[in-house]
Amino acid sequence: MNKKTGVVLAIVAGILILCCAGGAFMIRSMFNQIQETVKTDKEFVKTALTATAKNWDEKDFALYADDSFNKPENKEKTQKLFTELKDKLGSIKTLGDITVLRRGGFRTNDSGTDRGFYITFRASATFEKRDGVFDVTVKNNKDKHVIYSIALNPDAATADSIEAGNNVPAQ
Repeated sequence: MNKKTGVVLAIVAGILILCCAGGAFMIRSMFNQIQETVKTDKEFVKTALTATAKNWDEKDFALYADDSFNKPENKEKTQKLFTELKDKLGSIKTLGDITVLRRGGFRTNDSGTDRGFYITFRASATFEKRDGVFDVTVKNNKDKHVIYSIALNPDAATADSIEAGNNVPAQ
């Protein structure tokens, strides 16, 4: 191999190494960002569920919910649902560990209204009258977190689930 070929190969090898290192750095950065989002969202879910289930007031929930919950056609449905939950469950006493069920992905549509990164969490809860399990999907769009969908399974093995909100994005 002549000197010119050796120099070219060394340059190509150097470029490949730099590209691989850059790719690894980007992947690690994305992984760290997702971990931070999960941590932040867990705290958000804890705060939102505790505040909402304390009195089952849809006005409290509206502070944490996606705009779709606050549309006039959905407000009455949410109010009726929370009245039912208050009667059947009572106030929340404790919220158990919050675990990740699914890390969604980025979702967009033509209008851009559902754009964001989705994570679904599960948390057990003890209420005054019985226990239940929450499944909550959080939509992240930049630094804004909102509850995109929520389901509550009171006495999970014996009762139908109560759901509200949007359809969870397909995986």
